[in-house]
Amino acid sequence: MTIDFDPTVDQYKVLGVDAKASAADIKKAYRKLAKQYHPDSTGGDKAKEARFKEISTAYEILSDPAKRNQYDLVRAQVAAGGFRGGGVPFGAGAPGGHG
Repeated sequence: MTIDFDPTVDQYKVLGVDAKASAADIKKAYRKLAKQYHPDSTGGDKAKEARFKEISTAYEILSDPAKRNQYDLVRAQVAAGGFRGGGVPFGAGAPGGHG
């Protein structure tokens, strides 16, 4: 399984929604925050630009049912202490690997 997100980041918290939030609630929260932190409306504020990227990543994960399911599964493993993130992806750095 390839994980293309940081499982230690609470994406629900980033959007300010509950883990049981509906797709509509997630979209509503994203739109509100995206409007507030969009680079076009923040005057080049780097901190707000970084926040916008976090918000966009959270929405990308939580708005896609497959990604959200994968995130929830990995998040549960992290909470249980069974996932040790930060490792090298399969093949990377290994002889003949791509890294």
